[in-house]
Amino acid sequence: MTDEVPAVQAYAISADDGKDIVESIPKDYAEQAKMKRLGYTSVAEKLAERFHMDISLLKALNPTVAFKADETVAVAIPGGPKIGSVTRIEVRRKWRRRSPLRKMDRCSPFIPRPLAAGHALAVRHA
Repeated sequence: MTDEVPAVQAYAISADDGKDIVESIPKDYAEQAKMKRLGYTSVAEKLAERFHMDISLLKALNPTVAFKADETVAVAIPGGPKIGSVTRIEVRRKWRRRSPLRKMDRCSPFIPRPLAAGHALAVRHA
């Protein structure tokens, strides 16, 4: 990066961050549908999602933290939203990833999402 904008900031974990944590999330979609909400299975998972981080990066930046209220952790500073149009989304099952494509097949930022075997995604916008 050429700018001097920090990529990490301090965040104080609050009691609210520990609310709505579920013990586990079933793998079966029918069982998930019965849940009041899917939620998160840990405070670390919830914070990783909020700050657009992989949970392993969050834990690596905070190796001695228990992720409890009143602790301060280092988290990523997410950038602003990206605005633009996508002409199609290409799914590459071998690499388990989706790539939104703009005009003339220029790739937009990578969007990682797990793809279940046997599922396909085909979206086209003109």
